[in-house]
Amino acid sequence: FDYKGEPTPYAWPDINSHFGIIDIAGFPKDRFFWYRAWFAQPETPEVWVFPHWNWQSKPFNLPIWVYSNADAVELFVNDQSQGKKTMTQYSHAEWSGVKYAPGSLRVVAYKGGQAVNQIIRNTTGAPAALNISIKDGVGAQLMAGCADVALVQVSVVDSNGFVVPDASNVVTFDVSGPGSFLGTGNGDPACHVNDKSPARPAWHGRVLAVVGGGVSTGVIRVTASAPGLKPVSIAIPQIAPTPGWHEFWCHENPQL
Repeated sequence: FDYKGEPTPYAWPDINSHFGIIDIAGFPKDRFFWYRAWFAQPETPEVWVFPHWNWQSKPFNLPIWVYSNADAVELFVNDQSQGKKTMTQYSHAEWSGVKYAPGSLRVVAYKGGQAVNQIIRNTTGAPAALNISIKDGVGAQLMAGCADVALVQVSVVDSNGFVVPDASNVVTFDVSGPGSFLGTGNGDPACHVNDKSPARPAWHGRVLAVVGGGVSTGVIRVTASAPGLKPVSIAIPQIAPTPGWHEFWCHENPQL
């Protein structure tokens, strides 16, 4: 994980490290997928392409990198092949000087000569909506009186539901019911917003809220809003601890 301080090799306004494969808000960085490809080695090969495909400037050339544990990968720009490359173990595939054109960036992964996976990056439209969900299932259900937390993530999406990778809309969180708001994050190493602020700009189109559980059962409702976009909310049930749960965890009343 990234952490506060040591922004080497950068300087102010950066205030976080850049060493992690996961940012300070818990969102995976590109390098995360290199590790997953070569050390988890999923049976269906990993395939990850970057950067995004949302550039507002005039057509220009840029390098495209792919991480995969497949035998080979092929890059397409608007369905036009840019060539196939063999994957070298513990390395990456790179196409230099790829001409940007709005549309789609697609990578097909091959194993044994057969296409087995693909990833697509679409040029998105303007921010049109917010999507709210529980991040990685953390806190989909809380135990009352156990100092549980939920991670609530919000994505800024276009009219087709694609995350807008350069969106920076300010998202405000509100918590009602038997829980409490604890803080926010977005992973931006140069973001100076107080971590306890309920309002935080999205970074790469995403923002995270940490919600604390309470001592009574019921439903915690988390609402996210942003100027010009329709508010969204999610319900988090908070139930009585199951038998034995208090003895195992809650008796120490952990302070998270």
